[in-house]
Amino acid sequence: MNPPNKLEEAIIQGVKAAQREYIKMSGGWWLSHGSESFITSMVAHQACKLGGFFVFPEASPRKITKEANERPKRGRPSRIQGKRFDILKLSRSVSTTGSRS
Repeated sequence: MNPPNKLEEAIIQGVKAAQREYIKMSGGWWLSHGSESFITSMVAHQACKLGGFFVFPEASPRKITKEANERPKRGRPSRIQGKRFDILKLSRSVSTTGSRS
């Protein structure tokens, strides 16, 4: 088994940090009682410390394509457009508009 790469290590550290913080916040309860978004946010926070990319928690494919100024592809609409990604890692080389909706 290969050792974890930097991103995998950041994910592990994010989950561990979420566990420690949740124990403090809840008076000792395990993270399994917390919300998924709490874990996602902590993992995203750890991952963004690596630099070199942007991290977007709870990003929708529709918002991503809109921000990237992409037009929808021809044909049947993708079923994924109504879904959300827990965390999206986007290269810093991709231009972002910084606009908010």
